[in-house]
Amino acid sequence: MPRHIALLAPGWVALALVGATVAAVGAGSRTLQLLPFLASVVLFGLPHGAVDHLVPGRMADRITLPRGMVLVGAGYAVAMTAYGLVWWVAPAIAAVAFIAITLLHWGQGDLYTLLRWADCAYYDSRLRRAVAVLLRGSMPMLVPLVGHPAAYGEVLGVFVTVVGGDAAALPPAGAAPVRAGVVVLLAAGGLLTAWWALRWAQRHRRWQPVATDLGELALLSVWFLTVPPVLAVGVYFTMWHALRHLGRLAEVSPVTRPTLAAGASARAVGHMLWDALPLTVVSLVGFAAVWLLLPRGPTGAMSLLGFYLVGIAILTVPHVGVVTWMDRRQGIW
Repeated sequence: MPRHIALLAPGWVALALVGATVAAVGAGSRTLQLLPFLASVVLFGLPHGAVDHLVPGRMADRITLPRGMVLVGAGYAVAMTAYGLVWWVAPAIAAVAFIAITLLHWGQGDLYTLLRWADCAYYDSRLRRAVAVLLRGSMPMLVPLVGHPAAYGEVLGVFVTVVGGDAAALPPAGAAPVRAGVVVLLAAGGLLTAWWALRWAQRHRRWQPVATDLGELALLSVWFLTVPPVLAVGVYFTMWHALRHLGRLAEVSPVTRPTLAAGASARAVGHMLWDALPLTVVSLVGFAAVWLLLPRGPTGAMSLLGFYLVGIAILTVPHVGVVTWMDRRQGIW
């Protein structure tokens, strides 16, 4: 059984149950599909990045907690200001950049769990780990483009127009050649992964890591091909990516590490949410400030989603920097 199964299983169960429900009765109204994103404001999603200021002080012997908070705070201020200006001046470029950044970030999150929790030792080179990052990150970021090109384009358009940009400036992501190229690239990555994994399993007589890895790939592929993107990404962000990252943070905290090791995953994650509470509130205040700066306030459910995603995008860039630093410290690369 993979380590920290209690942190992996909620994502599996959420995708399976919601996917079965969608197959049986449909995805419901657009407002209903937005509920996972609404929940992510307080449940795992937004808070999972609100502990970044504590990470250096907990992971680096030579960095005190106050110094780490200052370093992360300064990095956040610079990165958020720079990327926020890109959203202001060239929202179409900022939106496409966010797709690429999120692809890499969500892929790096899954790579950590594959290596450290699922014991997928066949990712034993930089090339193989890069393939894992690209393949796993492409599940939420590119597979919906294949299965739901119109809905994907709508979300991208809202992304841009909510800050006063022109959706016509976006590249034709839903064009047939683009979708065909995505299919070819992901099929090649999936076949390579399966080949590496199965050869390793035959050689070492260990099948559980391979079953976890390939089983997740199959689940994610079906999920993002069949479930509408807004609902699919909202559930994934909350119950898969964010929850797993909170578990990773609990591993490096001296307070929650013993709790997590004892199997009390819910208590450890609850402590992380408590640590995240102050900056979660600060982030929400920041969102309100950004809303006041927009040329017009967003109206309608999809526009509010676009506004929330722009806020998440601006927070994501410095968050990726912190997680990349964690990867280096923990020997992922």
